[in-house]
Amino acid sequence: MIWWDIFLLVTYALVVYWVLSNAIASLDKFATISLNQAQLDEEIANRDLTGMVQFKFGFANPYSLSSKLKVLAISVANTSDRTVYVNWDRSALTDFKGRSRRVIRLTPDKAPDLNQAQVWSVIPAGQVLREVITAEDVLKRSTTADPFETEGVIVSISGAKEDKPLTFYLCIWLIVQQQVANNDENKPDFQTLIPCEFLIYKCPWTNALPW
Repeated sequence: MIWWDIFLLVTYALVVYWVLSNAIASLDKFATISLNQAQLDEEIANRDLTGMVQFKFGFANPYSLSSKLKVLAISVANTSDRTVYVNWDRSALTDFKGRSRRVIRLTPDKAPDLNQAQVWSVIPAGQVLREVITAEDVLKRSTTADPFETEGVIVSISGAKEDKPLTFYLCIWLIVQQQVANNDENKPDFQTLIPCEFLIYKCPWTNALPW
């Protein structure tokens, strides 16, 4: 009888272990994407733009490791007294290997035309620009007669690790209108490329617990 009790105990322990292992595995499949704010603040300060522009990005954290990051939601606040422009064709999105792709601004009422130059976005003083963007190679179509759709991914999240982040960049080309006094000569607008670094970390499985 004692051997039967031992058998039941071992079987129960194995079942509990199997259930817990599968539960942990199901929780261990998420990642977060965040902006490296310190890096961005330093880049803005190096260009003497502190207090003039602010960037924010919308991420639906946490992401499943199988999620497809097809678009980025971005807002650019012009907190200066000058007009700011965004040149999308000179902006770029990189992947984990540093490969650069042209940024495409998506509009809900118009299919993107990759053969045409994109109109600059204008941000008047004190206003905020909100856009949804993607990388050029994310847009695909079945035939030349079909509209482009977001079929690819900006980056793949599946390789995220807990101890070392995956990194990619959005490099935004800004043009800041120069204020010129009546007696001054015309000055060229200030143009600069601002890199925004994003970090992807795999979430510890304990983050998914309800406590």
